[in-house]
Amino acid sequence: MTTGDMSNSKTEGLIEAICNLGCQQVRQVISELEQGRTLPEVKSLSIGEQKQLLQELKSIMSVYGGNCRIDESYSDPRSGE
Repeated sequence: MTTGDMSNSKTEGLIEAICNLGCQQVRQVISELEQGRTLPEVKSLSIGEQKQLLQELKSIMSVYGGNCRIDESYSDPRSGE
């Protein structure tokens, strides 16, 4: 396993955890990281890993553009719920 692999696996679980917080929280984390703030969630990461995390989150959120509607109360009409 290379150093890059360890960094990747270290940030992978954190990315998933942050994304599970919901769209608005992910955008907040991105904003905080862009401003250079160290969040409790990322304290254990090196500066390089924090930059990697930021880039990954931005990449994920770019898919949603300005329309980021992740609402847990939303029911898909096709599901019959």
